[in-house]
Amino acid sequence: FKKYEELGFLKKSKYPILYSIEDESAMGEDDIQDADSNPVEKQEFTLLKFRLGKDYLVAATLRPETIYGQTNLWINPDVDYVRVKVGNENWILSKESFEKIKYQKESVELISDFKDNIIGKKVVAPGIGKEIIILPSKFVDGDRGTGIVTSVPSDTPFDYVALKELKENKKLQKDYGLNKETIKELLKIEVIKIIKTDRYGDNSAVEIVEKNDITKQDDSRLEKLTQDIYKEGFHNGVLLGNCGAYSGMKVIEAKEKVKEDLIKKSEADIMYETSRKAFSRSGGKIIVAIFDDQWFID
Repeated sequence: FKKYEELGFLKKSKYPILYSIEDESAMGEDDIQDADSNPVEKQEFTLLKFRLGKDYLVAATLRPETIYGQTNLWINPDVDYVRVKVGNENWILSKESFEKIKYQKESVELISDFKDNIIGKKVVAPGIGKEIIILPSKFVDGDRGTGIVTSVPSDTPFDYVALKELKENKKLQKDYGLNKETIKELLKIEVIKIIKTDRYGDNSAVEIVEKNDITKQDDSRLEKLTQDIYKEGFHNGVLLGNCGAYSGMKVIEAKEKVKEDLIKKSEADIMYETSRKAFSRSGGKIIVAIFDDQWFID
């Protein structure tokens, strides 16, 4: 390493790394359970800010280019949410995601638990400036992303199935305590087509869900089908004419452009997440942390 340094191959910088909170250490492949056969990668999520009064509900997405297909926001009533101060803004997100974000942002402070019943309320969606309703769903994982999910049923099978099930299942509506006004708004929601691919057409999630006769959010096939659609959409998809300045653009190009534009307008931010839930060999939970003064081979 002294020789690398002499040759200019080492540099010191701020960088996201796999990290164990309990072990207080950076984690390599050999330090993580099963990582030799099931690698853990760092994934960059775009954090979309949905305005609710003086707060922002923050949803994490891997697909910022799909903002034009947003129909609603998902939260899970069983997840514990908190209000945190990030810079000069108040963010609402899951307690688990707060524990991760404080290792990635310089100024993050816990304000309080967030117990408000916001199901049925409306937020202003970033990028489109449109009001969309907050709805409940059990598929939202508090320990994945921010525990809040923006719904794009045209291109996300989970969203389409969750929306369909909530619309058709009156018992589920009752269990969630949905009032008449919320149910009325729910039933008005329609899928917004935004991406076309040769393989799936312009209504990929709807087509694939109906073809496979999926009716429940906990159907084990949904994860694989979602990955197939995402992969096809990313590599071969084109944005339709209702996608503003990005209409006609290839998804593979639009994804980064939409993210950058949203961040410039302060309507989005960045969060890093592990590609799967993982633990160190001693049992410590693996997250992505950003530390300064880290040595790296250039």
